[in-house]
Amino acid sequence: MADRPTGADPGEGSGAGSAGHLSRRGDGMLGGGLSPYLLAGMERAADPGFVNLAVAENLQQSARVLARMASAPAVPAEALAYGDLTGSLPLRQALAGAIGRELFGRSGADGGVDPDHLVVMAGASPVIEALGNAIGDPGDGILVPTPSYAGFWPDLQVRPGLQVVEVPTSAADGWALTPERLATAVEGADVPVRALLLTNPDNPRGQVRLAAEVRAAVQWALDAGLHVIADEVYGMSTFDGGPFPSVGRLWEALPERVHVVWALSKDLGMSGSRVGVLVTADEAVRQAAGLQALWSGVGGHLQHLVTHLLGDAGWMAEHLAVTRQGLADITGRAGEVLTAAGVPFGTPTAGFFVLADLRGFLPEPTWAAEEALWLRVLEGADVNLTPGLALRAPEPGWFRICLAAHPPEVVLDALHRTVPLLHG
Repeated sequence: MADRPTGADPGEGSGAGSAGHLSRRGDGMLGGGLSPYLLAGMERAADPGFVNLAVAENLQQSARVLARMASAPAVPAEALAYGDLTGSLPLRQALAGAIGRELFGRSGADGGVDPDHLVVMAGASPVIEALGNAIGDPGDGILVPTPSYAGFWPDLQVRPGLQVVEVPTSAADGWALTPERLATAVEGADVPVRALLLTNPDNPRGQVRLAAEVRAAVQWALDAGLHVIADEVYGMSTFDGGPFPSVGRLWEALPERVHVVWALSKDLGMSGSRVGVLVTADEAVRQAAGLQALWSGVGGHLQHLVTHLLGDAGWMAEHLAVTRQGLADITGRAGEVLTAAGVPFGTPTAGFFVLADLRGFLPEPTWAAEEALWLRVLEGADVNLTPGLALRAPEPGWFRICLAAHPPEVVLDALHRTVPLLHG
């Protein structure tokens, strides 16, 4: 594994340094935990020619979602009051039904999920942070298979004070996650490990982990006395045709230390609405996480709209079918562009992205060469990709390309602009 540059941890700040009058915690927040690729996207957002292929959003079906929300009844007066900080009962019932049917694969009008097992917060990141606060003390470790979504570092490290313990996987064996690799990571950790954070479908690979692999990893963690955070925010965006192996499908009843995270941001294309949900049968964890909704609850008017949005099982099923077809289409068309350019990649089966292997386009296998390639594409094509350093890739040259934040023709044009620059 290539050594990463010192201070390049995505959970660290962007190098803003100390302000002199802040606490150590405040100093640590100056950079916001944001990687350079995220900052570049923010800085260029107003550029009319800029295409951000580094943001994991699905905005292809926004018109359908807006039309559904526009048909909601008027916001009731009770939506202006505090209400239940962990989500109104009608909202939790609607979420439980949708998650049970579409994620856990359970039957029945209510989806077979107890609404009282849900805590609703302002996005998946607050849910993960709340879980980190509830199950780990500052300095404790949480296993995260890599390459990984970069946001877990700030989610877990900036305020909870936890330490991400990487579990490296390799392209050589299909990025397999095995109990042996998990055990090796625990043995090599210099902090006590409290949990495994398992993302499925995987980000950045855009692939579904097989049921046997998920079951083995989760069972290993439970046998080791660890909590499991199952991040399944892309679980309704699969397009490989098979049933998604959610932990809620693999276990008839969720084990007490298994906590599922879902959100409207990905599968419903509502990242700006900030609605995330925790599903857990562990009452103590639920209460500890629920208390934190005091600082990250969802507004009453939005709860009302989301309840209407998810309450119609027929609309949800139809919407997800349209979403999956759209994702399959753009993924296939993008794959044709990459294949024609000689770019290897793993075939996606879920989500909005492809993990492209650009190692062969680097003049040397270094992180500096990867950064130079990222900048060449950013400045020459006005296209932003997610570099492997931010993903904690095992070696330089792996890039995540997000495919659904723009209309398909914009994405494909951006790829065509990018390809010539790969050769320098």
